Amino acid sequence: MEVLLFSGGLDSFITAKLLDPDVLLYCDTKSRYSEKEIANLKRLNVPQDKIIIDTRLNLETSELENHIVPLRNLFFAMLGFSYGNEIMLASTKGDTTKDKDYYFATLTDSLMNHLITEEKDDKTFPWKAKGLEPRLILPVREWTKTELVEKYLKAGYSKEDLWQSISCYGKERECGDCKSCFRKSVAFINNDIWNPSLFTQEIDFPRFAKQTIDKNRAGEVEDTRKAMGILGIGV
Repeated sequence: MEVLLFSGGLDSFITAKLLDPDVLLYCDTKSRYSEKEIANLKRLNVPQDKIIIDTRLNLETSELENHIVPLRNLFFAMLGFSYGNEIMLASTKGDTTKDKDYYFATLTDSLMNHLITEEKDDKTFPWKAKGLEPRLILPVREWTKTELVEKYLKAGYSKEDLWQSISCYGKERECGDCKSCFRKSVAFINNDIWNPSLFTQEIDFPRFAKQTIDKNRAGEVEDTRKAMGILGIGV
């Protein structure tokens, strides 16, 4: 059974539409933005009966000021295996955190294969009794956000539905002042679906473009330069 780790953000929303997994798993960590994320899930154009909200994980005290939760995707994957043997993580080519790369996926597979060996595990992991092996896969890892949006649109899906995805949480709309907002904007600009009204404030494109180029995000430097060219802004 395929389980997509689902936040309702740009990457997981598009992955849900393109691959149609069996389960869309939202892990409620009791973060400062969990309530907003859960509310937005109900507005997304995905099969609502596939959404499972798991409330077993409380990482409230682990959340940093920048909203990062250390080891978050490892925790999510562990929960995911109780719903299915194939866990999908919607990591894209430009992601640089270590819990979104291929090595992380390989280590997670090895860890689960090492741990789930006894017959007593069949109750917690029903797929084990069927002879299935645990796998963490990164189905969109080879694509940048620009390419991911392009594939979504070419498949005939709606830009209006895509605008409902939320990757960051400001007071009312996405903040427009973080790298998540910038990376999403670049993907929209390059696919001619840019909508500034989605963001609370005007994005400082030169500042974030410099950060992307300085960090040398794989594939996203070229996408960033393209978007800046469309806007007529130098980098």
